Amino acid sequence: MRTPNRRRLALGAVSLALIALVGLGAMISRTQAAQGDMVYGPIFEVDPLWPKPLPNHWLLGTTIGVSVDNRDHVWIIHRGDSLSAGEVPAAQDPPNAVDCCFPAPPVLEFDQAGTLVGSWGGPGEGYEWPASNHGIFVDHMDNVWIGGNGGPDSHLLKFTRYGKFLMQVGSSGGNAGSNDTENFGRVAKIFVDPKDNEAYIADGYLNKRVVVSTPRAAPLSVSGVPMGTCPTTLTWVATTPTPNQRRSSGRRCTVPSCLSTVMCMFVIE
Repeated sequence: MRTPNRRRLALGAVSLALIALVGLGAMISRTQAAQGDMVYGPIFEVDPLWPKPLPNHWLLGTTIGVSVDNRDHVWIIHRGDSLSAGEVPAAQDPPNAVDCCFPAPPVLEFDQAGTLVGSWGGPGEGYEWPASNHGIFVDHMDNVWIGGNGGPDSHLLKFTRYGKFLMQVGSSGGNAGSNDTENFGRVAKIFVDPKDNEAYIADGYLNKRVVVSTPRAAPLSVSGVPMGTCPTTLTWVATTPTPNQRRSSGRRCTVPSCLSTVMCMFVIE
């Protein structure tokens, strides 16, 4: 007499299991369909083996700029003087070691695999290397632009990809404020628009403006509006506001520190 009851219980359990499986399958299908319409952000992982070890017992100091050129080569600029004497004993005067180690040249070019394919930079004839190099940009014609945010850095430099000096705009120690049309004030970032061949300079850590100029223009050709109005486009130079402008606007822009094709970000106080 117990056998039919057991059979009914078993059939009921199987039926419930099938219903659950069908329901679960429907839920999975709906979830997959919904996920198919979703847009996911990229996932970044640190590659501990990139870049490959540098030659000549070179070490990197503080990396202060990165740019990617048309070949997808990665360019960096770093500050070798940020390395302590204990890190680069062979570079001391007199040396404290025979072979190791030395600061790498300030400008380094890597291919996608992380192999060093170019290196140059530092003081040279015909130009003033920044007291504290800051920022690097490789434009559409393979020119390399470098700024500086050290105390006297009132200029920017332009080189070929191989390190041949092309142009200096401004002079070290020459800053005369945000209305100066010949010098900068501790340049933060540089961007060259390939369409119009115009250079946009975030100027900077001392001045408070964005300079727009043709890459061959020297002295600079700039235009400006009072900084208190905080414009949003890149075709302007924002100058230091007067106290009345600050009071009337209720805010002011400080330290233009990044550039892209669409906007410049400002700290608004």
